Amino acid sequence: MIPLFMRLSIQTGSGKSAFRLWIPLILVWLLLFGLFLLLLPILILADCILLLGGFRFLLTKIAWFPLGLFGEMGGTEVHVSGKAGAGTRSVDISIV
Repeated sequence: MIPLFMRLSIQTGSGKSAFRLWIPLILVWLLLFGLFLLLLPILILADCILLLGGFRFLLTKIAWFPLGLFGEMGGTEVHVSGKAGAGTRSVDISIV
């Protein structure tokens, strides 16, 4: 299942959330899918030319790799905290 949302939260030292943002990744997926459909005929043509030249280098396999990588990002959480100025701050990123 591809991740649909990314939640970004920045907290100050008192524990209050200073900034929270939900990013809809489904819009990014739609743009990437459209780009992939535009590039697919070019990749297939390049594969055919390379195959006729004797190379067994498939560009379409390379094009599928980012789709699988992004699909496995669901459930990823990143927590970063540190001291900045007078207090501590933390940044939390969750991909749902």
